Formats: sequence, C-alpha cells, structure tokens
Amino acid sequence: MKPKKQKRLLQWTAGEVIDYFGLEYSVDTSADAYWSAPNAILSEKHKERLAELRLALIADVSFWNEEELKIYFIGQVIDLARYQESGARGFFEREIETEVNNLDIRMNADFLIARGIDVPKAPYFCLQEYKKEKRSANDPEAQMLLAMIAAQDLNASDHPIYGVFVVGSRWRFTELHGKRYHLSLPFEATSEEGLHEIFRILLVIKEFVAKRVQEDKLRDTVRRKPLH
Repeated sequence: MKPKKQKRLLQWTAGEVIDYFGLEYSVDTSADAYWSAPNAILSEKHKERLAELRLALIADVSFWNEEELKIYFIGQVIDLARYQESGARGFFEREIETEVNNLDIRMNADFLIARGIDVPKAPYFCLQEYKKEKRSANDPEAQMLLAMIAAQDLNASDHPIYGVFVVGSRWRFTELHGKRYHLSLPFEATSEEGLHEIFRILLVIKEFVAKRVQEDKLRDTVRRKPLH
C-alpha cells in the first residue's frame, strides 16, 4: 500500500528517508577508516590542478550559486578523476526513476556515475550538492540518499552503492549496502589535506566502479549467450 499522503520528494529530510526505508545508520569516526583511502596515490599533476581549484574555491565559494559551484569546482574535481577510464561515465542533471517500498522515486540527480552512452543505466555513484547550509534549502543528503536507494533498486545486486553530498565546501561520502547506510565525517575542500582526501576517495570509488562495470559486462554476456 502506498503512503496515504506522499509529499514531494524535495521536501523529505534525511531522517525521514532513513525511517521510511528502515535503514541502519552509522557514522565513520576512525582515523584509519576506508574514507581516508590511504592506498590511493595522487600524482603531481593531480596535486597541481587541485591546488588551482582550491584557490578558486577559497576566493569565490561565497559568491557562487549552485550551478557555478558545480561547473567551476565540483565538475572540475570529478573530471580530474577521469571516471570514463572505468568503463562508466558521468551524467549531470539526469532523471532517475523507480518504485521502492511503494514509494515512487522520480527525481533529477545532480551527478551520476553509470554505464550508458546517452542514458544512464543503473548508477554506481550519486552526488547531490547545495551551496548554502542545509537548513536554508532542500536537504541534499535526503536527495542523495533517495537517488542511492533508486540506484540500488535498478542495479538489483548486493553490491554497495556510493554517494556524496556537498554543502558549500564540505563533502560527506556515503555507502549504502542493503539496509546499512554509512556516512563519513565532513571533508573540507578549502583545506589542502581535506581536498586531497576527497580526491583519494574519488579514485578509490573509481576502482570500485571499474570492477563493477567488468562484472556487469560479464553478466550481460552470459545472459545473451544462446542456449544449445
């Protein structure tokens, strides 16, 4: 049975999403946890470009609107990770749609990493951003989590779905694995150390995506193989 009164998805809070889907919520507080991505190594080229982007963020983040933050900073950092090398690609402002637990999820995701050429197929990674503090707008964590839940349903596998929501210069990474929803502490992108950690995590997620793409391609090949 559908909820008697389904309010607009943009009005949901993260707590409401967690409660509705019965998720187990946890926050990562360990210094040597996965989110620090110690095995991902940044090249000098990466460090030089990140330094340029960090200075631009420090100078202009207070003046950028949401689209400018996405174009001048978030998109540039994502592009530097070169997700296309994983066999997937990035999609900005694409619709994601499915039904989970009798809730119609139909929304535009700020950014997705997924297979596909012109239409994203079963995303592996979701990003939502908003420039100002969460209390001043729709909850970006709730929007990201709804997109992750939709992606999990569309993938129809037991693999984790990864995400991040960005509020101004602060990034928080997330993992949804079954009913377990795991959240990192904030990473501050105006800090050199914080931005390097953000990028290391993006590189680790790129490795995960590449493995998933290969697994999915193999599975698709087996499904298409004719029976004799």
